Amino acid sequence: MNRSGAFTLAIALLAGLASAGCQDDLTEVLIIINSDMPAGPGRRVDQVTFLSQAGGGSPQMFVPCSFGNNINGFPVSMAFVSGGDTTVFSVTIQLVSTSNPQQPVISRTLSNIRFVPDQLRMLPLEMNAVCACDGTSCPNPGTFPECDGVNNPPTIPFDPAIAPPGGFPSGCSTANGAFVGGGPVR
Repeated sequence: MNRSGAFTLAIALLAGLASAGCQDDLTEVLIIINSDMPAGPGRRVDQVTFLSQAGGGSPQMFVPCSFGNNINGFPVSMAFVSGGDTTVFSVTIQLVSTSNPQQPVISRTLSNIRFVPDQLRMLPLEMNAVCACDGTSCPNPGTFPECDGVNNPPTIPFDPAIAPPGGFPSGCSTANGAFVGGGPVR
């Protein structure tokens, strides 16, 4: 390589290194929902809804975001991206049937989920039939620990072998900059 070629290569490498530091890595938690409940059109569960908020505690009731009538089985995923205004978030996730959307089949609340700066983390969540409500009768807290809400749940490093492709459609946002979206996870 001649001198001008080496100089051009060095400038290109320096420019690449400089621009690499200009974009922060994504700070995201991917919740992977798994269940032994039959899912899909005409089944007991055909929709997932969720209420989320920045910070701790149980999310307040508001119009939930939902992943509509095209759940054909589990696992499904939802991504929560920090907008930089919060280090923790909370979410209530419900498996529902569109034939009776006011009565969730299963509901769990996760409080104080921590974002890890510049990392993509996962939170596997089981929502199994043992936790299902029968009409308005749901398991009492403490009856089945796997059905209870979880405070400060641990997250694990992202593993594409566990995470299903896709996610929830983008467009559902939460207070204080946390964002829920689908699409490719990087």
